[in-house]
Amino acid sequence: MAKTLKRMTSLTERKEDAWRSAALLIIIGLGGLFSGREVGIAIAVVVFMFAATHIQRSRIWAAGESGEAGVHNILARLPEDHYVIHDIVLPKDKGTAQLDHVVVNRSGVFAIESKNFTGTISGSDDVCMHYTPGGARRLYPPGKQVHGHAEAIRAILAGRPEYNVPAKPIPVKAVVAFSDRLRVRYKTPLAKVLKLKNLHEYIDSESHENLLTPEQAASLALYILAFDLSKKRYG
Repeated sequence: MAKTLKRMTSLTERKEDAWRSAALLIIIGLGGLFSGREVGIAIAVVVFMFAATHIQRSRIWAAGESGEAGVHNILARLPEDHYVIHDIVLPKDKGTAQLDHVVVNRSGVFAIESKNFTGTISGSDDVCMHYTPGGARRLYPPGKQVHGHAEAIRAILAGRPEYNVPAKPIPVKAVVAFSDRLRVRYKTPLAKVLKLKNLHEYIDSESHENLLTPEQAASLALYILAFDLSKKRYG
């Protein structure tokens, strides 16, 4: 099995924070409701509306957590010479980049963006739309998103020439992994787009050339992890 250097944390924390906020707001709202005063009842109505918003957010985070857990299970089944980092925040030219998953092996680095969507996603890097029975919404193109993540990793590697084989830099591949339940009609030249069920097979197919020794691959993974700005490691 692959070696996990950092586990997922952010979505779980967001979900739990949303539930805690909702519970606190409900308690406050009940206090206003049982006061029997018009002002208290009016405040309770507003507070309950905010509580409902937090509950909805917690459900969204829970769905994302479930999707990323699926990716976690797939990546955990990679061979033992693979190193996996989940939920890492890296510096970039303007701000930071939050990467869902990073895989390092002897053939290079994979920056993976996972999307636990249902319905249909279509378009390109100019206009990307997500359609569900509840309506349509415009998305920031996931290909652009993960391409930026891969660029953040390349910038980090640029500071350590020893991680580059002469005349052949270590490849950093951008990957978008969509839920198997999603109909995908989105295309991008910036990343590999695939279904979650094909992720393991894709990594295997791109890992045929050993550019690094086992020791170099381990060192490279730890070097990337050292730039994590979240400073929460659970490997």
